[in-house]
Parts: sequence; C-alpha cells; structure tokens
Amino acid sequence: MLYSFRYKDEKGRYKPLKYYTGNSIDPNNWDAESMKAKGKYASSINANLKEIEFESDKIYNKYYDDNLTPNIFKQKLDVSLNRVDQPKINKTDPMQNIINYLNKYIGDIESGRRRTFKDATRKFSPSTITNIKSFRKKLKEYQAENRIKVTFNDVDLKFYQRFVTWLATNHAKNTIGKFIKQLKMIMQAAFDDDIHTNLSFKKKGFKVITELVDTIYLTEDEIDLIFNYKAKGGLEKARKIFLVGCFTLQRVSDYTRISKEHISLTTNGIPVIRLKQVKTGTNVIIPFIDPRLVGIMEDYNYKLPKLSEQKINIYIKEICKAVGIEKYMKVTTHTARRSGCTNMYHANIPTGKIMKISGHKTEQEFRKYIRVTDEENAEDLANHKFFKRQIK
Repeated sequence: MLYSFRYKDEKGRYKPLKYYTGNSIDPNNWDAESMKAKGKYASSINANLKEIEFESDKIYNKYYDDNLTPNIFKQKLDVSLNRVDQPKINKTDPMQNIINYLNKYIGDIESGRRRTFKDATRKFSPSTITNIKSFRKKLKEYQAENRIKVTFNDVDLKFYQRFVTWLATNHAKNTIGKFIKQLKMIMQAAFDDDIHTNLSFKKKGFKVITELVDTIYLTEDEIDLIFNYKAKGGLEKARKIFLVGCFTLQRVSDYTRISKEHISLTTNGIPVIRLKQVKTGTNVIIPFIDPRLVGIMEDYNYKLPKLSEQKINIYIKEICKAVGIEKYMKVTTHTARRSGCTNMYHANIPTGKIMKISGHKTEQEFRKYIRVTDEENAEDLANHKFFKRQIK
C-alpha cells in the first residue's frame, strides 16, 4: 500500500509524495469511500495509516517553508516513524568541532583518500581545495574574534545570521555566498559521515546569497588591440597567454597548460585541442584553426611559458591600459574565457556548440555567464529574419 500526500511548497507549486506504508491488503477489504481497511487486520492497518497521516501533517506544517522536497519529506517521515536507525552521536568526539573535521577533511581530499560527491573516481580540483582552506581560515577568524568553538550542532539559522552579518563587515555578497556554500558542503559531508544529525543547513533561510556583478568582457575589436600590441618580457608572455584564453574559452587553470600533447586531428583531418578541464573534469574539443591561436602556440614551440595567475592579472591590466581600454582595471585572467564565450554568442554561433567548447553544462548557466546588454540583444535580434519581413 502506498500513502499519497499532495502538498504545496513555499512557492505554491504542488509536490507529490508517495510513501510505502509497509502494509498490503486484498482490494476487497478496502473501503474506497472512507479510505479505510476492513476485515480481519483492519484495526492495525488503519492505525498505521493514521500514524503516517498524523506525522505527515506535522512535518508539512513545520517544514513547508524550508524547501521541503518529496525526498526530504520521506527522510523525515522515516525518522518520525522510527524506520531508520539514527546514528549514535558522540558529543565528546573531537570531530564534532568543525575545524577539527575540516583539518581531517582537507587532509583526505589532498591525499586523494576522499573523492568528489558527484564522481567517486575524481579527485577534488586544486581550486576547490583552496576554497575549502579559505573557508577554514575564515571560520578560525570568526571563532577567535568571538572566543568560541563552533560545533556542527551550533550551526542553525541563528548562527547563519550571525556569521553572515560578521562576514558582511569585510566582504561583498558573492564572497559571503562562497563561504556559505563551503559551510553547507562541509555540513553535508559530515552528515554523510554520521558525525551529526543537524539538518538546519537545508532550510530555505540557510541560503547562498549572490548578486549579479558588473563583470566585463572584451569585444573583438578590443581583443584585436591586445593582439596587435607588442611588449617585452613578462608583459609579452602575459599578453599571449591571455589571448590563448580568449581563443579557447577555457579557465586559466586550463588555457595556461595547453601543449603539443593536447593537439590532434579529428577523423576528418581537422586540427583540434582536446582537454580535460581541471575544475570539472569535463572533456572538451576546441578547433585549432584560428591563425592567431596557432601563431602564438608556434611562437612558444607549443609550450606556453610559466607565469603565475597573479602576474598575468597585473600585466594584462597594464597592457589593456596601454592600448586604451578604459575598463582595464576590471580585466582579469577570467575575462579571457568570458570574452570568448560572449563574442562567439554575438557571432550567432549556436549556444549548444559554444557550450561544447566552454564546458558549461546548462544553457541557463551559460546565459548567466556571458555578458549581453539589452541594447546588444536588440541589435542581434534586428538581424534576424523575423524582424526583416516585407509588407505584402
């Protein structure tokens, strides 16, 4: 027998819950009008159904405004009805302290003993490890300033509000959001490890806050200015490395390591770059026919010079300033990837084909990433045949 419960979430959308009752019954012993069992075992079956109904109402009334998905609903029902063994939490365990757990967690992911959530065969990327370490450092600062030690059971909505307020004194919204994202990730990992049973981090109010920042991109004309500029030393290296990013649509962790071993031919003889992206593990294939890109790789015998991301960020600003790009202070290594994606979009290359190169998983994610103003969008649409119809 399945118990069916159709409820509205916090946005008014209907969600279907189907829950296995653990009972079975002959259809002839079921009263469809009263929705109750009849016959020999009716009393125990009806009592069980009533308990499930009672617990469902209680869970819904308590959590409906906290992103109550059917899956979470089932988990809470299982706990309420004692259908799962609750892990025994040792409150004196040093791992209850989040910093202690983080120390072990970071050691495990650096050594490869622990792999990513989505793919148990893939190691954590260096950038992810750096982000987790940054969160650990920030949490230590918070603890020191407030003279406390935060445990997993301390992390509720009150803690969230205090922590976010504290972070807001020195950080922008997106930086705060990154720290909260790391906190939620660590809470989930420790929950999976049976370190705690605190699910407050799943509540609607415990959210990763973000805002749309004024992130810029360089137009094709501006990229041409950089391409035609000649520099020396570190500036010249940074200029060419940055341009490789513009032409390949990759992150700095990927476009700085492109070498001869990544270049091959397709079955039809087209030269391409084959890369497995460091951050996501996504395999991408990029056409290797742009003469500007080929020229840069040939200049360095297909092995780009070593230059730190910090140095590239400094030098590319100097170059952009030198060629007259007013927004030069906002240009970073990541501007290369965003510029390539946006310029391909303006060139009317189908979004799906651009995503195959950039490695974006969804069109929604991609559209948030590119920079297209309302005016640019209108100009692109003006060239569409829909707006150029003749009056009959």
